[in-house]
Amino acid sequence: MLREIIAAAHLARGSAVEAAQVAQAIIRETEFTMWLGKYEDIARVLFPRQRQPAIRGYLEEFAVTKRQFAQPSR
Repeated sequence: MLREIIAAAHLARGSAVEAAQVAQAIIRETEFTMWLGKYEDIARVLFPRQRQPAIRGYLEEFAVTKRQFAQPSR
């Protein structure tokens, strides 16, 4: 939960790249569906800056994680 707060703080300061890096680390470590809403909020804010490599990396990883959780379990 602390990292989510740190990512949000980076966004509030306008440090989009740092927010993307922290959020991407969170996704790699947790991948819990209960946090997807928070990741989606971060993705929405970062989307206009997707040309920056760190931000694009986060958005791509978020999309993959979201698709994994959207797939029906077998």
